[in-house]
Amino acid sequence: MARKSTAKVSNYHHGDLRNALVTAGRTVLERDGVAKLSLREVARVIGVSHGAPLHHFPSKEALLIAIAADGFRQLCGVMRDATQVHLEDPLDQFRASAIAYVRFMHDHPHLMRLMLGGLIPSSFADPELKQASRDAFNVLVETVKAAQAANHVIHGDPMRLAFAAWANVHGTSVLVLEGHYVAEPRANLDIEAVARRAVEFFYDGVRRRYE
Repeated sequence: MARKSTAKVSNYHHGDLRNALVTAGRTVLERDGVAKLSLREVARVIGVSHGAPLHHFPSKEALLIAIAADGFRQLCGVMRDATQVHLEDPLDQFRASAIAYVRFMHDHPHLMRLMLGGLIPSSFADPELKQASRDAFNVLVETVKAAQAANHVIHGDPMRLAFAAWANVHGTSVLVLEGHYVAEPRANLDIEAVARRAVEFFYDGVRRRYE
């Protein structure tokens, strides 16, 4: 048995095993949740020896950090793609990025809880995860800057405005995800419509007023 597992490990080229472990980890996470994710289970999923993951991840937490970083990179990509469809209108960019965020959270609830739910004690100390989360947040900062440049919203620190916008959209998303959104019956809930309204309420509050 040991000989067979070793042979499977040798089939991975340099660098491929780490990516395979992260991909398998996301599969287990999104299927079963973080409590049932383990290095042993991830090794089993991709058919390598139980000790193989330790070459790249010395602990479950190290694997969780890598999965969270991968999630932020994907989130950054889907938000940026959404904004590129509306380059002429900052409000549409902002709306599109928010809807992409809510849709991503809705489609990947276990992953989003890992990324933003405080499940990784040392996450803020990891440079890869910090950079990935910063890149995703910067997509929102860019939409705020564009809206300010077009004189659509109040001026001021775009980071602060972006953080307030994120809190608005994320808070709404969490309430929906955890079943606490009671503004309308759950059976009729349209997640994108909820996100759109959250964006409109926020945007109206920061809209620049003209005499």
